[in-house]
Amino acid sequence: MDYQSISNEELEKMVANKDGEAICELGERFLYGKNGSPQNLTRAYQLFHKGEKRGLARAYVGLGEMYRQGLLMVKNENLAREYYQKANVPYPNGTPMGAAPVYQEQEDDMPPIQEEDPVYPRKQPAERPQYTAVSEVPVNTNTNVITDRDLAIRLDEAEKSREKGNYDYVKQICQEVFRNIAGVKNGIFMYQGNADISDFEIQANWIMAFRAYNQENYQEMETYLLQENVTGLYPWGWYLKATSDKIMHQPDIVIEQDLQSLIMVCQNKNLSQSERGDVNVMIADLIMEGYGKANGANEEMAKKHYLEAINCENDYAKEQYAAYGF
Repeated sequence: MDYQSISNEELEKMVANKDGEAICELGERFLYGKNGSPQNLTRAYQLFHKGEKRGLARAYVGLGEMYRQGLLMVKNENLAREYYQKANVPYPNGTPMGAAPVYQEQEDDMPPIQEEDPVYPRKQPAERPQYTAVSEVPVNTNTNVITDRDLAIRLDEAEKSREKGNYDYVKQICQEVFRNIAGVKNGIFMYQGNADISDFEIQANWIMAFRAYNQENYQEMETYLLQENVTGLYPWGWYLKATSDKIMHQPDIVIEQDLQSLIMVCQNKNLSQSERGDVNVMIADLIMEGYGKANGANEEMAKKHYLEAINCENDYAKEQYAAYGF
């Protein structure tokens, strides 16, 4: 079928029937203003986003061009290169926009996103609106609408993939979430749901930070941890930072700052029992290593934090408490 000769109206009908070639053809028309179609970047992005979900190479290239040229989106060459790589198409490097790329079929080896009840972002001590249970929300079939269910399912899958060590897939999901949220903020998508969309952005940053920690990329980890409100919702991030700073033998002044941050969050309501144990035993260890003296830290204070960690069933704290003869 010669899709280039089909009218926009007919292509729209084919898009509604999930025809991949029609999705990409119409997206390119709106991106480049081809075949007598006016340029409509918002509609082009919506179509390419639909094609991206189906793993279509032409859709990857379309999104790559939008990021390469800074069309509608903020110009981002790294992301553009990733899309071209997914499409198995050489990066243009100055090729005029609209030049026809050469496509090669490729296998999509990413596992499907399983729609099961996700773990929503943890609330801060200040009350936030209650989330609607996933089971109560109908499945979203409108690709122009982003729902809290969509975001929650994707981030739940990202966290499960991180636990399994599938770090490339984690990055793919989180970047999709970032793009969806940016699309909502830019007016490209509508958002439906009771959850604060900013919470999902925070959760995606947290998952990316934890992913970087798992990969021992501590500089990248810190970049994500320092995004707005990440350590507010996930205060255990300060423990990861302190651990990585010790591993990298950071200067004493950095470790002193880590200690003060840990002390500030050691009773934070967003810490689980296990996380609270980790934070308190780290505080105690740093004090016993001589940190915090300028701020009044002493062995009695270390003893108190070891006991707090022991109350959280932290076995390492029990060993340290006994080793120091408390």
